[in-house]
This record gives sequence, structure tokens and C-alpha cells, in this order.
Amino acid sequence: VPLQSSEETVLSDGPEGRVVERLVKKYDSQGRLTGQEKVRIEESKSSDGSTSTRATVYDRDLNGNFALRERTTTVTSKEDSTTRAQTTVERPNVNGNLGLEERKIAVTTGDEKKSLTDVTVFRKDQHGAFAPAVREVTETTSDDGGKVVANTSEFNSASTGKMELTGQKLSRTVKN
Repeated sequence: VPLQSSEETVLSDGPEGRVVERLVKKYDSQGRLTGQEKVRIEESKSSDGSTSTRATVYDRDLNGNFALRERTTTVTSKEDSTTRAQTTVERPNVNGNLGLEERKIAVTTGDEKKSLTDVTVFRKDQHGAFAPAVREVTETTSDDGGKVVANTSEFNSASTGKMELTGQKLSRTVKN
């Protein structure tokens, strides 16, 4: 019994961008439908080479209507060997308006042989200002033989407000 199924429909696809609608159905272990969500994905490219992706998520309520749950916007730009992606997450507030809840900045430098990716997630603190909450730094190296080594350091915000190392992962991948 599948726990989830999805259907995608391309609404438009052209030089100015692409719009896709995805319907996701979720099931329980008995195969009964437990929920549905609709995701509208809008992709566009600007004249400066940057790309923008907006994903809007709607949940189906008990009456069969779709209600807005979240909107995520990512703007990605590339300059030389550096790729920068800035993501914002908006959710409806008590007034029904969208409010900015989270920001994420990802910067990747390097090439296929060696790269460094630094991802920082900013969330609102008790005063409503955005502060770093999670940070992940990954250094990846690869050789011509297909061996890839990724060293990831994970940081979380401590009670002092400063980021502290909470974990580290090392992965080695070898092609046969």
C-alpha cells in the first residue's frame, strides 16, 4: 500500500518560465486517503541569468477546499565559481496574510573537484528579529576515480544565541 502518490500537470512551459501543479495524496497503512496537498511551482529566469522558483502549498480541508499553507521563494544566481541561493518561507498569520517566517542562504564555491557549501537558516527570535538558527557547512572533494568525500559540520543556535557545533558527518562514496 503506497503511503503517498503524486500527479504533475504542466500548466505552461515557455521561454519566460514554467508553471507546474502537483497534487499529492497521502494514505494511511490501510490505504485510506488521509490528506491532499496541491503544490504550484513557478520557475522563471531573468535577463541577468538568475533563476527564481516559487512553490505555493495548499492543503485540502474537510470541506474539500484548498487552503494556503506555505509559500517558498528561492532566487539563485551564479557568478564565476560561486552559486548563491536565497530562500524565503512565508506562512499565513492570524490575520490570514502571509508573514515571513524563515530565510535561508546557501553559498557554494568551487568546482567539480572541490567545493564548499555553507547553508544558514535564519528564524525569528523572541523579539521578532531574524537570527541564525541552523548552519551546515559541507566540504566535498572528488577525484577522477569516482571517489567522493563529503565532510559536513552542523551547528545549532545555543541558549546564549551563539552557534555551536552539534554534529559532524563524514561520507565516502566510491563508484564500482
